[in-house]
Amino acid sequence: MGARFTRRIWSAVRAPVAVMALSLAPFTGALSACAGQPDGAAAPLAAGRASAGLLATPEGSAPLWLPIPIDIQDLLGRASSLVPVADGAFGASLLFVDEAGDDPQPSFSRDGIPLGTGHRWADDPWAVSLSGVELTGIASGPDRWGASAPAIALTSTAPATDAATTDTRFTKGSDDSYLRRVSFRTPVAPWSLRFDFDELIDQLPEDDLVGAANRHESKFRSARASVSRRMSDGTRLELTHERIRKHKTVLPVHDALHQELWAQRTSLAWRGETPVGRLQAAVFVNGADVEWDRARKLEIAREGVQVELAGRDDGLELGARVMAWRLDDDGTGTAEWAGDDAGPVSSGGQEAAMTALRPLRVGGLRVVPTGILRWHRQAGWNHSASLDLQAADSDRMRLTLQHGGRSPRSDELYTAARVTGAGIEAVLLPQHELGWESLDRAALSWRAGLLGNELVIDGAVRRLRDGIGWRPLAGETVTGRWANEVELDGWNVDLKLRRAGRCAGWARVEGIVSARGHDVKAGTPIALPPERSAVLNVFWEKHWFHEDGILELGYILEHRGGMGDPWLPGDDVRLPSVTLHHVIVGFRLVGVDLGYELHNLTNRRVPVSAGSLSPGQVNRWRMHWTFRH
Repeated sequence: MGARFTRRIWSAVRAPVAVMALSLAPFTGALSACAGQPDGAAAPLAAGRASAGLLATPEGSAPLWLPIPIDIQDLLGRASSLVPVADGAFGASLLFVDEAGDDPQPSFSRDGIPLGTGHRWADDPWAVSLSGVELTGIASGPDRWGASAPAIALTSTAPATDAATTDTRFTKGSDDSYLRRVSFRTPVAPWSLRFDFDELIDQLPEDDLVGAANRHESKFRSARASVSRRMSDGTRLELTHERIRKHKTVLPVHDALHQELWAQRTSLAWRGETPVGRLQAAVFVNGADVEWDRARKLEIAREGVQVELAGRDDGLELGARVMAWRLDDDGTGTAEWAGDDAGPVSSGGQEAAMTALRPLRVGGLRVVPTGILRWHRQAGWNHSASLDLQAADSDRMRLTLQHGGRSPRSDELYTAARVTGAGIEAVLLPQHELGWESLDRAALSWRAGLLGNELVIDGAVRRLRDGIGWRPLAGETVTGRWANEVELDGWNVDLKLRRAGRCAGWARVEGIVSARGHDVKAGTPIALPPERSAVLNVFWEKHWFHEDGILELGYILEHRGGMGDPWLPGDDVRLPSVTLHHVIVGFRLVGVDLGYELHNLTNRRVPVSAGSLSPGQVNRWRMHWTFRH
C-alpha cells in the first residue's frame, strides 16, 4: 500500500515539478550568471510560512520593495499555497481552499486574538483590514485549538522607539476605483496610540455575470483605534476597537443585487512576564450584521476570554479559551424555499478549549506533544492531540502527527441558505444535531539547498471521518441538509523554491507549486480544492543615489487548475483552470514608492463560479510613503 501510494503521488506531482523547474530555470539561471555575492542576509523560506515579500533586508541597503497588497485575496494569492476563489470581483463571496476536507472559511487572528464570529456568511474575508498589520503565519490542518481551517495570523506592526510613524498607501485605478490606507503609530512610551484606516472602492463596468451585463460596485471602510499602557516592568495593557462597513452590488452566488455588512471588534489584552513565564490574557467581542437586498437581515455576535501562558526555557505552555455566541436571523424571503426551516431564528451557544504542550528533548530529537480538550454546547465533548518531531539542532526536517476536527459552525446549525449558479439553485438547510468532525493528519516538511536555491517540500496525508457535508432530502436533488457523513482521504504536496542574490541589483525569485488529490468515500463535501495550483514571484531592484533612488520591477504568476464550483454541493459544475499574469513597475525616490501595476496582463476572463466571470485587465497607479515625525 505504501509503495502504491508513493507511486500515485509521484505520478501526480512530477508534471508540476517539471513545470516549476522550467518556469524558474531562466530566472535562477540568470541569477547564477550574475556577478556578486549572494544575499546571505535573506531569511529562510520557512515551511508553513508565507514567503513572498518576507525577505530580510540586505545589510547596508534600504528595505526591499514590497508590492502593496490591495486586499486579503491579493496578499494570500501571491504569497502562499492557499487558493482564493471569489464569486466575481472585490466584495463578492470569497473562499480559500488548500487541503481537501478543510473548512474553506479561514480563521483570522490579530495579535493572537480571533477576529471572527464563527458564521460563514458574517465572517467575510474581505472585511479583514490590512492597515497596520503584517502577515506572520499561515497554517493548515488542526490549529492549536484543534479546529481544521486555514489559520491566518496577522500581527500589528511594531511602533518605532524614537518617533511617531505614519504609513500611507494609495492606489488609483480606472472607473473611480481606489485604495486609501493609513496607519499612524506613536513611539514606544508609557502611553501609546495607534490609528489604522482602510478604504477601498472598486467599480468595474464589465460583464461580471455570465450572459448578463452588470456594473458592480464595492465599498469597504475600516477604522481601528488602539490605546496602550506600558508599565515599568514591561507589561502592557491594550484596548482596541474597530468598526467596519462593506457595501456590495451583484452577488451571483446569493442571487442578490445588494449586500450590506456592518462589523465591530473590541478587545482588551494584557501581556507581560510573570514568575512562571510569559502571560497573555484577552477579552474580546466581535459582532456583524449582514443584510441582503435590503430585506433579510442576519445579526451575530461572539464574545470570549482567552488566556495563554508560555513557560520559561521551553517549559510547559498552557492555553484556555471560552466563547459564547448568539444569532438572530429574521428569515425574510425564506418561506419560498426553506420549508419548515423558514422564518425567524434566534439561538446561541457556547464553546471552550484547553490546550497544553511541553517541548521535550529525547536523544537528538525535539519532541513537542500537545493535548487539547474541547467542549461545544451542541456537539458535546471532544479531544485533540498532536505530536511534533524534529532534530534538536536542525530544522531541516519536521514530522507532525495530528488528530482533531472542527465543531459545526453556527450557520450550519441554524441558518438556511440558498446558492445559485449555472441554472442550478441549491438549498442548504441547517441541522441542529451536528457533531464533531474527526480528522487525522500526518505532515512532513523537508528543506535544503539545491544548486544554489532554497527548496522546501511540504507534504501531508489526511483522513476525514464524520465530516460535515450536504445530504439531499428524500426525493430532492437541489434541497438538502448538513450532515456528519463525509468520509474522505486526501493528500497534498507543496514545493517551494526560492533564490535571492545580486544581479546588477537585488533580485529574488520565489515559486510555489501545489499538487493535491482526494478520494471521497461517502457523503457530499463542499469546496474541494483543485488538483493543481502555482504561484511565481520575480522581483528585481536597482539602487542609486545612496539608496534614495530605486528602480523596481516585478512579475507575478498565479495559476489555479480546474475544480468544482466551491459553493454548490457535489462536483457536477466544473470551473476551468485560470492563469493570471501581473506586471509591476515602480520607482522609489526619497522614501516615496511610486509605481504602476497591470493585473491580468492577457485580459483573459473565465468563470470563477458557475455564475460569474473573473475581472478583466485592471491597471492601478500606486504610492507608498512612510514618514517619521
